Amino acid sequence: MIQNKHELIEFIKADRNRNIVNCSKKYLWIESILAIFGIVRESYYVRKYLQTLRLLEYYININKCSVWKLYYTFKWKRLSNKYQIYIHPNTVGKGLYIPHFHGGIQLNCLSMGDYCTVSAGVIVGNKGSQENRATIGNNVELTIGCKIIGKIKIGDNAVVCPNSVVIKDVPANAIVSGVPAQIVKIKECQ
Repeated sequence: MIQNKHELIEFIKADRNRNIVNCSKKYLWIESILAIFGIVRESYYVRKYLQTLRLLEYYININKCSVWKLYYTFKWKRLSNKYQIYIHPNTVGKGLYIPHFHGGIQLNCLSMGDYCTVSAGVIVGNKGSQENRATIGNNVELTIGCKIIGKIKIGDNAVVCPNSVVIKDVPANAIVSGVPAQIVKIKECQ
């Protein structure tokens, strides 16, 4: 959770660095100018959404009823509907990477660790009530179209293969696939 401006800057930088694709950091201002004319890459929209999400988290956590909190709540909801990305505030760690978002992303988890990757069509949902939601570790890769349902835990460095449905706990360093998902391989620790 973002508690101060130093952490806010750290989270925004980590997200921005993971979502820069085929573009060096010194040319980001050119991409921002091209965005005015509608010439942008998908990563620009992701960075814009994640920055709005992080600013909203900051203003929620400092517990001040301010105009900025209302502004970023409105902007976050508008961008969520526009881009079809639904990530609840204070649930994902820093360095979230979204390579593609067309097709929608719904992350309704209790928590997600740092430096995770989420592709298009991923749904993380609850089963029955809001307490029955997933807890996802660090460096987890959720590939295209996978579904995670219920109160489960996904360990660090796990990979959920495309179009898999996860309904049981996934250990660390595991690769799971299928409907319902089963362990295909355990990755070697390096």
